[in-house]
Amino acid sequence: MKIIEGTVEEIVEYERRTAVVGEPEAPEETPEPDGDEPPAAITAEHGFSGEDGFQIQRHIYSRGVDAAIVRRVVSFIEQLPAATKVEIGTSERTRDRLSNYLMVRDNGPQYFGAVVYVEPRSGRLTFRLRPAEVADISDEGVVERNVSAKQRYAIRCWLDEDAKLPLALTLTQRALDVVRS
Repeated sequence: MKIIEGTVEEIVEYERRTAVVGEPEAPEETPEPDGDEPPAAITAEHGFSGEDGFQIQRHIYSRGVDAAIVRRVVSFIEQLPAATKVEIGTSERTRDRLSNYLMVRDNGPQYFGAVVYVEPRSGRLTFRLRPAEVADISDEGVVERNVSAKQRYAIRCWLDEDAKLPLALTLTQRALDVVRS
């Protein structure tokens, strides 16, 4: 497995050039959006409950390319702590105008962004944690991003094997504890 690090813009550009990951570019004959507001974000409280939960599960399957990774992402979402919500953001770069990732948020007042960004295609999770906040976790699945000291999203983990699911849930709880304190 190849691990790529960089800014979001650098990774998007890499993916566009290599066509390894990312939404396929729309054909030129696709009509431009009519200028209406983008669709409202789809949010489900705790996993896949309700109609929005179905839409989130559908989103995971539509963005995923590897059955094992999709299964792990679905399992991760199903096992999230009860006081969370899962949201699909919006994007002007995709045909359906939905982002290629999910956001896991605290279900309380929204003072912060997502605690975890989940990418169904790659199984990559990016946590709202700094290295000092996970210094006591000595697992090789915890990957520190090379970002500025001001960047809050500095820890990653990939759901590339079943054994990493408990680690991902531990990191999620840790990120929730940080934003709640």
